[in-house]
Amino acid sequence: MNATDELCAMLDERGVEWKEHRHVMPGSMAIQRETLWGQPTDVTSGKPIPHVYHYRATEMGDGRLFLEAQLISPKQAVAATLGAGTCVNIDGEADAEWFTCSECNTELRVREPFNAFSIHFCPNCGRRVVTS
Repeated sequence: MNATDELCAMLDERGVEWKEHRHVMPGSMAIQRETLWGQPTDVTSGKPIPHVYHYRATEMGDGRLFLEAQLISPKQAVAATLGAGTCVNIDGEADAEWFTCSECNTELRVREPFNAFSIHFCPNCGRRVVTS
């Protein structure tokens, strides 16, 4: 699996919508793959702003990604470069109806009793949910 495919699989796992863009490098026949996600919405219309994304990852020839991020918080910058870390459900028991992130306090009602398979990542801070 190459870097772009791995990135797209991880975005899918987190429920993040993304778009792939391919183009030929100027003066070359090499195809460059870009993955775009985090499309902002227009404040007035509430519709996505066409051709604008907060994040862009371009696969380089050595298999690594060149990441560009716009309009991010300091916490997001640290998570992007050092890792988001983990969190736990602070609502207590493994069969709780609600998930509350131990790091950002986001609350999410889970349809089934909470267990290790019902939610894998916090939808707000992106941390991996671990069971205690």
